[in-house]
Amino acid sequence: RAARTEAAKRVTPRKDLTKAAERLKARFTDMDFWMSQTAKCLSCGACTFMCPTCQCFNITDEGDPASEQGGQRLRSWDYCMSPMFTREASGHNPRMAKAARMRNRVSHKYWYSTEYADGRFSCTGCGRCIAQCPVSLDIREIVVKAIEE
Repeated sequence: RAARTEAAKRVTPRKDLTKAAERLKARFTDMDFWMSQTAKCLSCGACTFMCPTCQCFNITDEGDPASEQGGQRLRSWDYCMSPMFTREASGHNPRMAKAARMRNRVSHKYWYSTEYADGRFSCTGCGRCIAQCPVSLDIREIVVKAIEE
């Protein structure tokens, strides 16, 4: 009983994230906010590769489909924090800036997903992304700052 009481004292209260989607939507064009939140991010992708809900992938065609061996279409894991992730065939890249890529990642977890997943976030709060991040960037802190400011 004493151990439970002591453990309960150490647990930080949950943040109210009911306005997360609404506030992230309002902050979408506030690039100063996103730049300040992602200044220390290295765009290494550790957060996305460790996230149990990340599902980004790339499709590549290899070989010559007209040859005897034929071609092969491959699906491989990719990550949205890569500067090349959204590069289009024309060469245009709508998310060259690191802040724009992080804005997309955070918005996907706490805003877009609520629209197609019955109001649920796609971030589980497990902390794997924080543990693996070389600079300990915390996606949860970004969301809380978006709500509070």
